[in-house]
Amino acid sequence: MYYDEDYVASVFNREELEAYNTNNYGFTEESLNRGTIFEKSVIFLNSPIEYAVGHGLGSGNMSSVFHTDLLEIYASTCYGFFTMSYLLIEVGYIGLILFIMAHILLLYRFCLFYKMKDRVVKSWAAMGILVTSATFLMIYYNSVPLNNYYLGYLFWAMCFLGIRERIRRLNQEKNCG
Repeated sequence: MYYDEDYVASVFNREELEAYNTNNYGFTEESLNRGTIFEKSVIFLNSPIEYAVGHGLGSGNMSSVFHTDLLEIYASTCYGFFTMSYLLIEVGYIGLILFIMAHILLLYRFCLFYKMKDRVVKSWAAMGILVTSATFLMIYYNSVPLNNYYLGYLFWAMCFLGIRERIRRLNQEKNCG
């Protein structure tokens, strides 16, 4: 409802969407985009060690006050706009895989809870599944899960606390009854 017909048509046009996701994001020759993060990671991962573990935690900081030399060197790549490129520059492919695996395990845990018969546990698990699924979209589209996704993390915690407390109450009722 907020966009004109041309934009909506381009979103559902496979060729235009692919062109958008593979063009240079920052309009420079070396800038990244969602579809080019992995192939262009060689721009800032220059050795096998950097390829595996990146430049180190905090090295991708985009702050104008506390930035590192990497910002000055690689700012034109727009690495800070996407979670995956930001993770690659800081923790390499091993860290990126661990980050994605942690979210997959979180989703799997919520799915296990969803299989329980209790409606309250199912409700909390369904909300956890939805917010975790939304997190995967955020990871793909922008850097929000890394720098200001606190409400998402708090919501996961609320879901787990709701599930834990419900299971505790069910166990108490079972033991007392």
